[in-house]
Amino acid sequence: FLLTYPGVRLPQLGFAKVSDNCRRWLMPVLAVLALLPFAFTFGLPSDLSVLSMDERIYEVRQLASQRGNLFTSYLQGPLCKVLFPMLVIMGLSNLRRQWWMALVGVVGMVYLFLVNPEKSILFSVMVVLLCYPFDDYRVKAGVFLYALLTLVFVSVLLNLLTGNIMVESIIVRRLFFIPALVSDAYFAFFDKTPVLLSHSVLGAVFEYPYAVEPSRLIGEMMYARNTINCNTGIIADGFMNFGHVGALCFVALTALVIRFLCACSCDSRYFGLLFLLVFTFLNSALLTTMLTHGGWCLLLACMFLIPPRRAAV
Repeated sequence: FLLTYPGVRLPQLGFAKVSDNCRRWLMPVLAVLALLPFAFTFGLPSDLSVLSMDERIYEVRQLASQRGNLFTSYLQGPLCKVLFPMLVIMGLSNLRRQWWMALVGVVGMVYLFLVNPEKSILFSVMVVLLCYPFDDYRVKAGVFLYALLTLVFVSVLLNLLTGNIMVESIIVRRLFFIPALVSDAYFAFFDKTPVLLSHSVLGAVFEYPYAVEPSRLIGEMMYARNTINCNTGIIADGFMNFGHVGALCFVALTALVIRFLCACSCDSRYFGLLFLLVFTFLNSALLTTMLTHGGWCLLLACMFLIPPRRAAV
């Protein structure tokens, strides 16, 4: 309430932004350096069957998790949700001279999808492109909502005409129903038995009572398979760790992060990056989002790399 009440506003924050010329070379260098651990670990992608978006995706993802390491785990989020999308936006903002940056961003995201096929990577590309035009944020929201409604309609129509449920499953089931069902499973399982972050940063203080991490625990509960990761958003994550008080505190911390990013007054063309972070908060734990899904990287980018809002806005 205090973070959204009209009388309470974080002051507009000003930081020393990197110049356009420096950013033009700094961003590609950072992205390529962050991509090197993936090239050394996975090499060139040899299995293009993941492009069919069928069950093969889960097999390749399982193999990728087994072959991955600390660097690939912590760098995939910043690359897919911050660095490569930023390159795409920078390339589009000056397509005549910086088209190659957009190409590097798209190729990098396609490569990551081929070696570790997370559907959120493709979702990131769509969000960045939809949020790039228009300066008015209400127009951006309207365009995104109409595009989402169109995709839902097309997916249902494809199911009715061809019997193919894959598109509808990805858009309707995964976006609207699975997060709610998974959160409900967390509420039911951890009711009156919070784990107090014993599976994470407070593991040295509190003993974690289960043999597997919470996401796999809920995966086994819902699907009878402990190889499935059922991640949840900040509300169920807070409840799992500290009960109802934890749910409220995690929401407040998330709101503070978002308010801080808004106060940075970044160029409206980069709004898709903030949208991706909000969407990640709805589907991933708070600390996981900040540490491994690009939250910390976006904070630094908003403070120093993303240009300030244009005067016309």
